[in-house]
Parts: sequence; structure tokens; C-alpha cells
Amino acid sequence: FALLYTNRGHFVTRRNIFLLSLFPAITITASWTNDWHHLYYSLDSLQAVGPLMVRNPTPEFFFWFQLVTSYVKVLAGIILIILAFLRWPMPYRGQAGILVGASFVPLLANIITNFNLLPLPNLDYTTLAFNITGLLMFWGLFQFRLFDLAPVARRTVVESMADAVFVVDNKNRVVDLNRAAQKMFGKSAAQIIGQPAHLLVDRPELIEKFQNVTQLRTEITVALPDPPDGTLPWRSYD
Repeated sequence: FALLYTNRGHFVTRRNIFLLSLFPAITITASWTNDWHHLYYSLDSLQAVGPLMVRNPTPEFFFWFQLVTSYVKVLAGIILIILAFLRWPMPYRGQAGILVGASFVPLLANIITNFNLLPLPNLDYTTLAFNITGLLMFWGLFQFRLFDLAPVARRTVVESMADAVFVVDNKNRVVDLNRAAQKMFGKSAAQIIGQPAHLLVDRPELIEKFQNVTQLRTEITVALPDPPDGTLPWRSYD
């Protein structure tokens, strides 16, 4: 959800979905088969809670494994939305803020529950926290038109442009590019993003030329390392 909402849908591939689903599949299987190996919960003990005797299982390896991997994935999603919150204008910033709060509250409550950080035993604060999440989402739907007004217009325009656009950071690493740029370089976004720009265009004089100016228009000629048969061995770009 966080990847799609923050315009990183190109990471949502079948391979990545499979990898993200692998750990939950392992821990669910371990939970179902716990009676055979007791690696999810060890043998129960009984704990008196008022007039009741309550089962008190002891978490084992696979419980903590699923807890840590789940927390890491949830936190990664929250961080993506926080980054969007920092750069988006209103009302998209309000949407992102609502999503951060709605995601973080049950996460914090779950941490409190699993690590017994409050003195009330055998109370799952997570289910209570989802009530707050529901109220926040209700507010977001009506106040900020959450999911109705999506922050995708600029991305859609850039992606559909016939002109190649790629963005580098202050370390000259490629941090984004559109489909036209991928076609120009003959590589996918996954192969390019994060790479130094000079690996794509081995023209150090261009970096010097564009380094300290805000606007510049010029023409460049780029040699093709492996041009298709019957085509020119270079391309000229405005």
C-alpha cells in the first residue's frame, strides 16, 4: 500500500510480493504445526487473573521472528509515507499525516502489548488502538478526501512525457527517471536508480557544464554502445 500510495509502484512486482509473503507463510505454518515442534509457543502455563485461570503461552523463536519481520515491514511503510509527508503540498500532506498516525498508533499499541510495557496484564491494546485508527481514517476520508484525491497527477504527467527525464541527487546518483529515459538508456528503472550518473552517460564535461547552473539548453551527441542493425551508431539530444 505504501509503495503504491507514494508513487513507487514499479517496486510492486510479483517477485517482490512473493518475497514479502515468504516470511509470513513460514511463521503461519510454524504456528499451525506448533504442537509438533513447540518453536512458536512452548508449553502453556496457567496464570490467575482475578477469579479466572488464563493460558499463558511462552513465545519462542518463530513468534519473535514474525514479530520482528512484521515490525520492520510496517515501519518501512510508515517511513515511506513520512517522506511523502515532508515533500508533498497540502492537501496531500494532510492525507499522509493521517496515514502516518493511523499506522503508527496500532503499531505502538502492539509493541506495548507484546513487551508488557504497561501494568495491566492480558490486555491486547492493539484492538483498542484500531478504534483510533478508524476515527483517523474517517477524518481523513472527509477532511482530506483520502483515496479520492490521489497525489499522482505530477507523476502521471512525467511518466507519459515523450521527453526523457532523469533526476540525480547531490552525489550524482540517479534517484528517478521516466519511461522515456528508460527507453533512451535501454535499461529498466530498477537497473538504473541508485547508480552513478556517469555510468549512464560517460561524459564528465557534461557534469561540469550543468553542475552550478539552474537552467541551460544545449545539444549533446551520445554514442550507442551496441546500436541495432541499420541504425546510426549515435543519438543526438536537445
